[in-house]
Amino acid sequence: MARTLHDLNIQSSISSGEDDVATIIQRAETLGIDRIAICEYAHEIDDIDTLKNAIDATDTSIDVHPGVKIRADDDQELHNKLSQFRDEVDVVTVQGGDSDINRAACDDTRVDILSNPEFKRNDSGIDHVIAKKAHNNRVAIEINFGSVLKTYGKLRAQIMAHMRRNIRLADKYEASLIINSGARKIEEMRNPRDMVGLAVSLGMSLSDAFETVEKTPARILNRAKQTEKQERPGLERYDES
Repeated sequence: MARTLHDLNIQSSISSGEDDVATIIQRAETLGIDRIAICEYAHEIDDIDTLKNAIDATDTSIDVHPGVKIRADDDQELHNKLSQFRDEVDVVTVQGGDSDINRAACDDTRVDILSNPEFKRNDSGIDHVIAKKAHNNRVAIEINFGSVLKTYGKLRAQIMAHMRRNIRLADKYEASLIINSGARKIEEMRNPRDMVGLAVSLGMSLSDAFETVEKTPARILNRAKQTEKQERPGLERYDES
């Protein structure tokens, strides 16, 4: 049976990326990715509208979803941004790293993905409390391929060790894991099968690794469609399997 492959964390030139939406979509088609989410660091709803218009203006055979990536300095800012953007997008990703933000993101059902929980830390950013919250609130903990791709030597080894710990915690407390490219330019985008290879090298079984690019992202998109007030044209409903 053919696999349906996802990458739900890509940025375009609308925010922090280098390439426009059409170029990203074309690259995703070339790489054989079936569904992507372009998650922008948005300041206003107009930024999301710009993203949606760019997606709708691009003729493509793959499914492309609007998303937001939230960077917050404290719990209140995170809450405010979630209130502002949750109903406007299909995917909400929170930039992790700060321990309070990691915890607050996993404690909020409006969050889909906690990205880079280990970012600029000397630990993995996840403990048993946060892992339990992620499970209870259906927040997926991200393994960010770009964090490995763009680092070398001791720093890369440290990041991979943190990822291994988060994989073990997610397994123990039944939290979902997702692998994304975190790409900010098309050269950083990868076929999800390559990202599966990273997951296997971090200790995951092949079947569990494929779940991070198939079932987990499909559940996120399915949940978005179930709670959407209005259907976006050209996007089909997804049945969990």
